[in-house]
Amino acid sequence: MSDISRGSCASIFTALFLVVTLSSCVKPLPPEGLGPHAYRFYGSTVNQNKFDPFITEQCPQDNLNVGTPWRKTDYKQADDPPLNVFSVLVDTNDLRYTGTQAQLTTYRDNKMLDYETNTREFWKAASYDTVQVAWTMSDRLVNMGGAFNDYFNRAFVAASLTTSGLSGSFPLTLDGATTSATIHVRDTDRNVDVTFAPTGTFADIGALVIECQNVFNATPGVPSPWVTCSSSGGELRMQLTNLKVKEGSFLRVKSGSNLANLGLNGPQEEPGSDAAQAALRGLAVTYPLSLTGAEVVTIEVRDKNFKTRRYNISMAAATHNNPTDLANALLPNLISEFNWVEVFNPGANRLGLRVKTDFSGENAAIRVVTGTGHAAMGLSGPQRVDGVVTQAGTNTVRGNRSAIVGEALSLYIAGRAATSGIAITSGNSALLDTLVSNELGGKDSYVVLFVDSMTGIPGKRAGACGGPYTVSVPGGGGYTFSKQVNAACQIGTGAEGWETWAHELGHNLGMWDIYAQPYHDVDFDRDWDYLKVWSMMNDHWGKNDTDGWHKYKAGWLPAASIVNINNPAASATEFTKFTLVPLEYPAGEYAGTGNAEFPARQLARIELSPEHWILLENRQPGGTYSQNLPDDTTGRTPPAAGASAGGLLITDTVNPGSNFLYRSAVTTLNPHGSPPTPGGGFIAARGVPSGETFDPNTSYPAYDGTLVRVVGTAPGPAGKPEALRVEVERGPGDYLDLRIRPWNAPHVYGTPDIWIDWPGNGTETYATMDPPVGNGDNTHWHPDGAVTNIIRVRVHNLGTIEAKDVVVRAYINEPMGMGDKGNFVPFPDSAPLDIPAGGFTDFAFDWKPKQKGHTCIRAEIFSHASTLGELDLSNNAAQENVNNFHPVAGSPYTPVDFEFTINNDFPTPIEVEFEPSGLPNGMDLELEHRWLELAPDEERTIRGRLFVDESKIPPVHPERRKCNYRFNLHAFIRTEDFRLPFGGITVQVTPTKASKLELRKAGRGEGATGVPLLQLYGRLIGDWPANQNISAAFVSDKDGATYSGTGVTDNAGNFTIQVQGVPEGNGKLMLYYFGPSLAPSTLGPSLVQL
Repeated sequence: MSDISRGSCASIFTALFLVVTLSSCVKPLPPEGLGPHAYRFYGSTVNQNKFDPFITEQCPQDNLNVGTPWRKTDYKQADDPPLNVFSVLVDTNDLRYTGTQAQLTTYRDNKMLDYETNTREFWKAASYDTVQVAWTMSDRLVNMGGAFNDYFNRAFVAASLTTSGLSGSFPLTLDGATTSATIHVRDTDRNVDVTFAPTGTFADIGALVIECQNVFNATPGVPSPWVTCSSSGGELRMQLTNLKVKEGSFLRVKSGSNLANLGLNGPQEEPGSDAAQAALRGLAVTYPLSLTGAEVVTIEVRDKNFKTRRYNISMAAATHNNPTDLANALLPNLISEFNWVEVFNPGANRLGLRVKTDFSGENAAIRVVTGTGHAAMGLSGPQRVDGVVTQAGTNTVRGNRSAIVGEALSLYIAGRAATSGIAITSGNSALLDTLVSNELGGKDSYVVLFVDSMTGIPGKRAGACGGPYTVSVPGGGGYTFSKQVNAACQIGTGAEGWETWAHELGHNLGMWDIYAQPYHDVDFDRDWDYLKVWSMMNDHWGKNDTDGWHKYKAGWLPAASIVNINNPAASATEFTKFTLVPLEYPAGEYAGTGNAEFPARQLARIELSPEHWILLENRQPGGTYSQNLPDDTTGRTPPAAGASAGGLLITDTVNPGSNFLYRSAVTTLNPHGSPPTPGGGFIAARGVPSGETFDPNTSYPAYDGTLVRVVGTAPGPAGKPEALRVEVERGPGDYLDLRIRPWNAPHVYGTPDIWIDWPGNGTETYATMDPPVGNGDNTHWHPDGAVTNIIRVRVHNLGTIEAKDVVVRAYINEPMGMGDKGNFVPFPDSAPLDIPAGGFTDFAFDWKPKQKGHTCIRAEIFSHASTLGELDLSNNAAQENVNNFHPVAGSPYTPVDFEFTINNDFPTPIEVEFEPSGLPNGMDLELEHRWLELAPDEERTIRGRLFVDESKIPPVHPERRKCNYRFNLHAFIRTEDFRLPFGGITVQVTPTKASKLELRKAGRGEGATGVPLLQLYGRLIGDWPANQNISAAFVSDKDGATYSGTGVTDNAGNFTIQVQGVPEGNGKLMLYYFGPSLAPSTLGPSLVQL
């Protein structure tokens, strides 16, 4: 027999990579909150936006119903209710509405006439009478609590520092040994001190500019370009390059000697940090100080959360006996809205102001902007201009958009409750629930409209977002009414025309921004490679129809109007002919336009791979819209002389949910237009006219083996534009296309081509079938890293020739990750293997995890030795993010705590938001952050917690479970006015009862063939222990090898496991139970002495 040493309490953990302790021997204390920015999503909140592509079925009939990515079924007008839009009129605390109620009602009526009429007619035409838009707009004004700049970003300003006092001082002789300055530069992701100590005689400012530029160019570890030196009015200016600017970026004088010689002597402006308050230290001046009343100073204060205010302070004529007296004269202006600044003593005869501790932090600052006569107060010096947002963020909606909508809806409901005579008390909670349902229920979209009439509110860029939103109304006695509602959103000012709201409504209908982003591939040409005015979802000012890709994804194009041109057979040349009718008109209006040789179609799709297609569409001026299409000669709008608007539009389209997407989902391959001439109008890629042949091998990206010929035209119905006769030639020639199937977002973040195979229960290669979309076998870990799991990656060859010496690289990331590539750790590259044409090959990677914990797996095709390049490179990588949670019943269920990472691998700052879908009623999800900013190359770990309500979802035996509970957690990267997919995770939830493994006896035995074995006897303890699989892994101290075995429990939970071939001697034993009847548990490592 053996001696067994083990702990007294088994731990419970989740399967499929995410490992979380769910119960212990001691009843856990209530969990602490997840922090001040935590947000809780309620499963009882229903997403009211019927058009949201991220809606996940709450009770799927199978565990991983992958669905069809991004493609909706064909709409039927009779079945579709309208897109219901509800708008709230708001103002801000610094720009209050000054008109009468009658004037506000007239304003509302005019906006309704403009917005509803035009957006309804636009989307009705674009969807071929499928989508109707119905607006409701209250004339009740909501007074928002913040200033206008709290809701909208200011215009972009680059960070700079300009000297004061150098003008007229040249030639200038400087000695770097005695005259120098330390310039502190903060850009998007770094803080760098640069020493500027020029030596020599500088004939003019230009010579000093050269010296300055040399110093910054020589700074190690910074990008190029970084800081640019120039002259301005005879002064030296140092300016951070635009792409390295974010809000709060700066250049400041940190220290130095004889700073006046460099024009850099002035007040010391110190940034905040975790250990120090942001501070302003004036220059020493003589006291008593008499001011004349003509002195003016502008001071900017910024807190740790970037809330920024500027105070223009006119000083009264007075005598100040000391710096504290002077600072106290300034202070009332600085704390008129927030009590965030205090006076301090920075030294003899120096004025001192600093940001209070509660408001200070890394982003906090207090600085002098400008002034008149402020030198008398010691506040004049070099001009420091701090960065104001990123270039992409200029004039956009600011910060957490769902919080803005939540504030507006809360104030609106508070007002409606007051006029309805409903007091905010716990006793009226049912009445308040009904009020919210009546006012906000049944809406697909909420619009927060900042009133631009009689407020002074300027025009800003509008934005869209997704819910949910918390309606929170405080009452008396500490009671706060709270209810969550969920729909799409739009935020903007009344200065925007209807076409802006048509674009934002496109997002509410499930459409994406397809314009260039700062983090897109730098090889794309912003002038020519994006659709621009060809599509409402790129540039909306032209009031042009949306593109064919979006219409296809929305299901507005009948299947019979689409021609799919698949890859040709080996060595074959295939021709496909069709008549393309204009996308602006319903296909039925062009009935009879085609013929037997050129049948009528509305969209052609040329396959590159299953996720990557080239689309052909005929774009022509419509009856009302698409009147500003680029022309077919120069790409200009309005058309150049002799040119015609529109033509054949050729787009390159990919799945927007693909992993690591560095481009827009839709770009154009059309020929470039002509550079603009003075007064020549707006330009974009030009249309392809009749009589022209387009070769995609001449575009970017280039695609070989396809020719598109516009061979003629066909007249349209009376008064309508012509159709185009098109011929597509594909081949001849072999091609190679290697593919790892991507995850099927947004339905499931998993792929069948990556799975785990544990050798202890046999080999699962799925040679004649698809591998599972989930992770396959559960992960068997061991603290010694001695238990081998095999990560298998299936690579397909969709081409016509054999792929030679294909090498695959696999990566691990712990914990589970979203966003960009993140800190994945690579395995050694696979051995090179061949993949037959039309077949697949599986690649294997040994993985020996040392601890329980979720792991994300990514795989990519690293190289091959084939003679041909690949047809499509966008399908060469995939990632697996599918996880299992097992909440354990115990009145209530123990909350499931987990972590995930979000990574920004881009060279620019980004904003990221998270949103779950498919949470069932009875499950709530809390996240440490719902929205956050990430610096370049920053990775953040986010905590999450899943709550399950036992009264709504009781633990039952698997045979009685009515639902396979599953939800997705999506990440989005913010665009200027909406968002794009940025990864996600799929979580399968199995609420159940706890289990515990018990090892009762271990001993040596001998198998039927005389092979020595380790005989294990144990028990699975729990409510439903029968017929459950138990696995074991024994690591021998004698040879270091791992020996595995499995067993099945009887009705009482007893099991026997035979582990073959175990040598004599000690070892460490792990027992694993992964469900499904009970929550998973493990036992070990246990020391077993044989």
